[in-house]
Amino acid sequence: MAQTIRLPHNQELKVWEKVTLKVGEDKEAGLYSARIEDFINGGIVITNPEYVQGRTLLRDGLTVTVQVTREDAAYEFDSRITQRNGNGASYAILTPPKSIRRVQRRLFCRIDLSSGVDYSVIEQGAVRKDDNGEVVWKKSRTIDVSAGGTLMQTEGEIRRNDLMLVRLELFTEVGLPECVVGICRRASKSDIGHVAGIEFIRAYDLADHLNDTQVKALPACIRRFSDMVQERLSRHLFDRQIELRNKGLL
Repeated sequence: MAQTIRLPHNQELKVWEKVTLKVGEDKEAGLYSARIEDFINGGIVITNPEYVQGRTLLRDGLTVTVQVTREDAAYEFDSRITQRNGNGASYAILTPPKSIRRVQRRLFCRIDLSSGVDYSVIEQGAVRKDDNGEVVWKKSRTIDVSAGGTLMQTEGEIRRNDLMLVRLELFTEVGLPECVVGICRRASKSDIGHVAGIEFIRAYDLADHLNDTQVKALPACIRRFSDMVQERLSRHLFDRQIELRNKGLL
């Protein structure tokens, strides 16, 4: 029976847990996303890694940094990857970690960011459209942003659990899908007016909130907000946070 891979604080790696593979260093580093399929005596079996970003290519036999993110912290360890083919599918095996490092506390780093954001509330599965069939947007500003969501100003009509289309200027700047579906997790009034904490909904979670017909009626960009896209956003914000810290602005 394969040994259990333990993280610090008596936690364990889990089957189907998402991992990020980093190969290379600095801005040239390549990032790949995969999920754990099984644990064997020879290491960790993962799905065929999918490219996220970067210039360094992942090749058989390379040493990679494996990153695992939890709600309370993120962990990483060094491993060597062996890519395999079998039963009509591609997969890879990572050598077991010799040691595991805790590298940060938050699941998604959050940065203060006042940037343009448009939103449109989804009511009964549909957004409001004008006479030309175009989505009617309301303009506002973000207060802070993470890969998991944003805190933004609203006109006060947003309530907890309301769904909406969200279109951030940041997404366009980074080359991400134009808009995403969000759900309001909290709404309140502050010194600057009404604010709402919005969680971004990944493509495979849309079915928990909308039926197929409703999803197809919304802009196609919402179906492109995947794990890989969220990872790219997370990496961009993390790099931006480091840059601000190096400049003494954090």
